[in-house]
Amino acid sequence: MKSNDKKNGVAKLRERFYKIKKSIKISPELDEATRVKNPNEIKEKNSNQDNRKIALPKHDKDLDL
Repeated sequence: MKSNDKKNGVAKLRERFYKIKKSIKISPELDEATRVKNPNEIKEKNSNQDNRKIALPKHDKDLDL
């Protein structure tokens, strides 16, 4: 009987998650930034711009800006 209760609990949590997920509105800027329309439409970095690096505090990796 406990496994049945766990299944019902998981189903309830899943339902709550999807309701919350549906209610979240993505900003147009974020949507545009995360969606790749066409690989040819990706803007290339300006060649005159310096490639600066920032050290991440938790990792030894650097980010290109």
